[in-house]
Amino acid sequence: MNRAQAKITFIVMIVVILLGVIGFAAFMTFRGDKTTPSSSITPIFGTLPSPVSANYENSIKLDYSDFNLETIEPINKVYQADEYNPHFPRQELALKVAEKLGLKAKTPDTGITLYSHIDKQEYIKLDINSNTITVQLDQAFASSSKYLLKEDKAVVVAKSKLENLGLWPYTDDYEVSFQYFYIIGMNYYPTDNNKNASLLEVDFSSVIEKSALKSSDSKSGEISVLINLNDEVTKVFYAYRPVDLSRFGTYPTITPEEAISKVTQKKAELVIPFEGEIPSIITIEKFEIVYRIQYDGQKYLQPVYLIEGTDNNKQTVTLLVSAVSDEYLTP
Repeated sequence: MNRAQAKITFIVMIVVILLGVIGFAAFMTFRGDKTTPSSSITPIFGTLPSPVSANYENSIKLDYSDFNLETIEPINKVYQADEYNPHFPRQELALKVAEKLGLKAKTPDTGITLYSHIDKQEYIKLDINSNTITVQLDQAFASSSKYLLKEDKAVVVAKSKLENLGLWPYTDDYEVSFQYFYIIGMNYYPTDNNKNASLLEVDFSSVIEKSALKSSDSKSGEISVLINLNDEVTKVFYAYRPVDLSRFGTYPTITPEEAISKVTQKKAELVIPFEGEIPSIITIEKFEIVYRIQYDGQKYLQPVYLIEGTDNNKQTVTLLVSAVSDEYLTP
């Protein structure tokens, strides 16, 4: 009897051990291995959680085939404002970016302006007011034969700026709009010698008040200063470095004395990034009308004024001013 009991006890122990092993295995399977860090979305910038994956730049690649941007054909006519124009994509690309990001689109409104340069060739602008965040991306930097669009990187930088301001991840408290700058600084004269159209990288900014924005480390930031030109000048664009005009070819230079006197009687200040000390007012050292531009939908040319100067950090700045009303810049 004892031998039979021992055999039964042994069998029961084996069954219990097997059940224990099976149960432990099942428990670990459903629980997951907690010794290995679980995969998570790494924030691209800052400490706030990012709503996108680490391969963010690759996830929003856009299809530009609709705009035929790979090749620039010689422009031989004036495009009407409502006509399809592959050289001026306008808001379509921006709306595609917004759609990819699941963001609402809204007309830009007044508010705080924050600038950020990208690769010294492109920049973004964030317009922020009580209920709207507008992210404007420089739409293109054109060579003689090809447009180079880098909005993916610009979007990433824009999102990092929003993170730093505590405005991202996106919430229902804000509407975020991605839009492109409208580049109209085109050197073009309808001649057979002009095989390609060249664009100057420009930022159309209506700076209406003086203000300074500093980052959290208080060592860098951006400053917006008053543009105080004649009433005809409603839009200002600039390049924060010397501009080599030779790459735009040779074009007629116009010097109407009346136009010169109107602009030079006024002072021109600038929106500039800074490191350390906030720059003072730009000192104007040179004034010249350098070329004309042909506006989209317009059949006449207007002058563009070149103003060069230095800031208190001895950095050369170039200010390009065009006397053009808002209607020429509105899509």
